[in-house]
Amino acid sequence: MSFTWTSADGVQELAQGGPEPWTGLQAGAPSAPEALALWYRRGESTGEPVRDLLLVAEVQDPQGRWVRSGVPALDQQWIELRVTDQIADARPEQRRLRSEWTPVGAGRALRLADVYPGDARLIERRLRAPSSQQGQHLPIRLVVLYDEHTIPLPGPPARRGIVPVYGDAAQTAIVRSKLRVFANGGASLSIPPRIAVHQGTARGFPWHDEPLDQADGAAEPLAAGEHYLALLSQAPGGVTLTKGLRAATPAVPAWPDDEIPLALVRVHHQPGGVSQVVEADVDDWMLREHLEAAWDTGETTLHLDAGEALGAETRRVWSRRVPLPLAPETTSTVWQLDSGLYDVTDGAPPTPGALALYRATTDALGVVDVVDLRPWAGETLHLRIAAAPPGAPGPLGAPAVVPEAGYTLDRIVLAAADSGAGAGETVVEVDLDGVSLFPSAASFDERPRITPGGATLHRDAWPEGLLSLEPGQRLSARTVAHADTPPSHLELVLILRRR
Repeated sequence: MSFTWTSADGVQELAQGGPEPWTGLQAGAPSAPEALALWYRRGESTGEPVRDLLLVAEVQDPQGRWVRSGVPALDQQWIELRVTDQIADARPEQRRLRSEWTPVGAGRALRLADVYPGDARLIERRLRAPSSQQGQHLPIRLVVLYDEHTIPLPGPPARRGIVPVYGDAAQTAIVRSKLRVFANGGASLSIPPRIAVHQGTARGFPWHDEPLDQADGAAEPLAAGEHYLALLSQAPGGVTLTKGLRAATPAVPAWPDDEIPLALVRVHHQPGGVSQVVEADVDDWMLREHLEAAWDTGETTLHLDAGEALGAETRRVWSRRVPLPLAPETTSTVWQLDSGLYDVTDGAPPTPGALALYRATTDALGVVDVVDLRPWAGETLHLRIAAAPPGAPGPLGAPAVVPEAGYTLDRIVLAAADSGAGAGETVVEVDLDGVSLFPSAASFDERPRITPGGATLHRDAWPEGLLSLEPGQRLSARTVAHADTPPSHLELVLILRRR
């Protein structure tokens, strides 16, 4: 494979991984970011992309060998990388990828997804070194791996399970959102409920509407033929709006450090003085789930999205959608192997250590049902609330009590003995110590529900916050709406995942 490192502007060609030594390190503080560009087959414009790129770091040890573990800079992950943008030569199919600062080292790499010939990813690197490294030289280089789906994990075996973000949850990322950022046809942009992790602290954020007026970042009004670009980013306390300057071809504003980019919006001049944001003006940057989500396309094939998972000794990664053909008129289980590859069986694990991801049922024409098995991958605890629905909307069964510390509420599964009958839906609310887990339900209702006559008798739901639970807290359920004839029996499974 032909990869070339250059300066960010593409003018100066660099050695492998850019300039190797870091010098003059400041004790306990990150070094100044260094911008680089990684090109694939620079100067060409045709051909297939290189798939599943990973950037790994190597350090020169005292014996002069380039190693990927066994030295403090790698084992303690002093090196941090992020993707800031891309150079795509009229390649709309190249997936735009941006990331926050990601530590790399032993068992950790930065994902770059796919790159087409003639295109580049723009990358910044920096170093967070302890005070003992003050003023020292540290020979470091970056190495590109491709078509690579596994990274060995150092140390003792890890807890198996799905990794819920690009990278570790200890970093800064959107962990979960059930809807993309979208334009509402008016003078604002709507951002759905989401969970954000800022340096290890997770917070839930409710529905947010951000107004976008006709003044740019310098408070200058737009004129005919002009627009400005506005960046919405997630800060620990809420959403930040960063406006650029007005122009016929405006520049993208820089997002604030250590905030999560959510969307880039084009605000055009409007003769009436009131902005009107439409879907074509929104470049959605929000990272959504990245949990190897399964998609049914109306055929006997299940498509798995990009994602990461932890095995006993490896981190497995995929950066593109994978089609998995299924046999018609059967029930199959989709597995991920230690190699990071996928397999489909009639139920039995194909190899020891395989992770069960989905159970899919097909008829002669397509996929008719998919059961998500990912919540059970890893160390989980399940609490159950089961009862017949009350005669009118009200409490459902007895509350469940959190028995021990160290868990978060990961998912809620509602199952019904039957779908009921008539009009309406049977909707269930879940409370933690009397407070709803779905505070945005008035504008964005994701509470679990059963629809009469529907073929699906189970529904998944996610709380709007990443909830760290304490022993003795009570999780309770209540119906808030009934179909004309509600299901005869309901059961809630509350899936708690070990932190």
